[in-house]
Amino acid sequence: MAPFIKSWNSAYDVQESFDVFDVGIFKDCSVTYQRKREIEYFVEQFRKGKWIAQQLIDYIFYSKPLYDPDKLLKKWKQIMRKYPDWLRRQEVNLLTGIFRFTRSDMIEKERKRGNINFLNDKLASVKIMLDKVVFALNKTYYHPKWTFKFYPKFKLLPRDFIPLIEKFNDLNGLSFKKKVKIIDHLAFEIYKIAKKEIPDLNVITRF
Repeated sequence: MAPFIKSWNSAYDVQESFDVFDVGIFKDCSVTYQRKREIEYFVEQFRKGKWIAQQLIDYIFYSKPLYDPDKLLKKWKQIMRKYPDWLRRQEVNLLTGIFRFTRSDMIEKERKRGNINFLNDKLASVKIMLDKVVFALNKTYYHPKWTFKFYPKFKLLPRDFIPLIEKFNDLNGLSFKKKVKIIDHLAFEIYKIAKKEIPDLNVITRF
């Protein structure tokens, strides 16, 4: 780590991630950078209530500094301290995309085409969308890792959410059809909660 920190230029470089994975007897380490001016631009856009990539919000808010002599990360996190209403509404609107998958004829069409890989990938993406909606309802920035640590803390959550998501994630496996039913059921329960929180929410539930 010493050579890495020594080469750091805090005027230009902001580290997005420093990941170390075990690969057999070896360590695989990846380091990525984001320019300081780019981060500052995105944070300013966020402050103004303009859309920025959700992934970037996650990186900034949940990052821990290894070396930050100018305390830039602390300053950016302070700007993001309060979860904004515009982001909450934006993320909750992902429900429309979930219902478009679970309730339209998309699944049947792709099944007939034999596009099974697409359907499995799409189901995984829809599950992530559902997580993002739940985080947004509870005014919490989405964290792509260890979501189960957050669920018990959330007040706005269907009663059967955690046990059903555990079934969904079981690697021993439910059928694709049953997994779709779980997502659709939970999405609609979350939609009912969301309508109470955001009465003028415009989510399409029928396809």
